[in-house]
Amino acid sequence: MTIKNENVIITPARLCHEQRISLVPIAHHYEAPGEPKYIKYGCPICESVKTEAKKAVAKAQIDDPDLHFYSHQVMYGHDCPICGIHLAWNKLKPEDDDGGAMPTFSKF
Repeated sequence: MTIKNENVIITPARLCHEQRISLVPIAHHYEAPGEPKYIKYGCPICESVKTEAKKAVAKAQIDDPDLHFYSHQVMYGHDCPICGIHLAWNKLKPEDDDGGAMPTFSKF
């Protein structure tokens, strides 16, 4: 039996090390004038941690760049390199799925 939600897939198992939780990656669309459209993908857990860390750093008024949690992108088809969560790439909405195509820029 698999428990599914719009963004989470939980596959229970008899043994805890066989259980699996998958999250749908977050798609960030970039559309600059005169540039090709492209998508970068992010991890839902890391983006949530980044948001909370930003709030904590702002509240403590810390200006040390070494204490900031920076955004990172996840390569299409891979799990998150930071937290290791399994990402459900097959559950992306069609408008968010570019198949991992890399943008080509004519300016360079």
